[in-house]
Amino acid sequence: MAKLLCINEETYREEINNIGDIVAIYPDDKTPVEEEQTGFNIVEVEGSVESIQAELQALLPENPNRSIPVKYEFKVVDPFADSIANMCSCNVPSLGG
Repeated sequence: MAKLLCINEETYREEINNIGDIVAIYPDDKTPVEEEQTGFNIVEVEGSVESIQAELQALLPENPNRSIPVKYEFKVVDPFADSIANMCSCNVPSLGG
């Protein structure tokens, strides 16, 4: 298991982040500190930190447009989905759009 720490209403900052943006991925044995538990939504997912990172990277567009700054590359859109591909979306635009 891994834990995704996501922006919630408390840590949302207009024009900086969006609710659901993934801030960190923690292994199962790391317990978020109290501030993280209240300031972020914590979504538990199957897999190791490395496997989750690999699945998230697979969501990146084939030709990412890195000239547009993106602080948070991924966000959780459905915390109850059955896979990372269905649970998360990518905030990085492609070169085509």
